Amino acid sequence: GGLAGGTATTALYPTEFLRTRLALDRGRSIQERQYRGMWDAARQIVTSDGIRGIYNGYGISLAGSVVYRLIYLGGYDVMKNELKFWKEKQKQQQE
Repeated sequence: GGLAGGTATTALYPTEFLRTRLALDRGRSIQERQYRGMWDAARQIVTSDGIRGIYNGYGISLAGSVVYRLIYLGGYDVMKNELKFWKEKQKQQQE
């Protein structure tokens, strides 16, 4: 579960980062906007900060995603096994 969350975050983070930058830029008037689109935002960020600029905040996002998926999917497996055990125990008590 945690690996799935980490993989998804790694693959999608640059797109989400650029989308967030564009969303923050939308409040301005058209003449005051810093970016003209996603490709322009990516170009400007890579030019000013390098490729690492697109992964700004990646570490905390990755950690949160891995922990969330680990608890969510791991918790599902644990609860599924517990429920199965509980049902079998109930059957044995009825016999």
